[in-house]
Amino acid sequence: MVAFRLESVVAFGRKTQAQAAFEQVLRRWKAEELAYECALVSLDLALIYLNAGRTAEVRDLAAEMLWIFRAQGVHREALAALKLFCDAARREAATVDLARRVSRYLERAQHDPELPFETG
Repeated sequence: MVAFRLESVVAFGRKTQAQAAFEQVLRRWKAEELAYECALVSLDLALIYLNAGRTAEVRDLAAEMLWIFRAQGVHREALAALKLFCDAARREAATVDLARRVSRYLERAQHDPELPFETG
């Protein structure tokens, strides 16, 4: 999973390399319109930005995720989780914990669209 690799890379102090790699992957997957994968990579980037206190960049990243809400194949609960994150990011109130919870949920729910997202 992308998020697992992010945690491993960041743990070894390679945030700059992780950021560059995720930005490259995000551009490619956006071009291929892989909505779910883009959401996961966007959340990984958001974690890097949030850990660095770069909330404006998280806000901008969330704005770029809007196309995912119109994409086919993303189930309702996943969209609700993403919307929660994007709304928080727009207000520059997104947290590392929220990004991790949404990312973990999306990973688990990718093959289980009935899995509910717990906001608390």
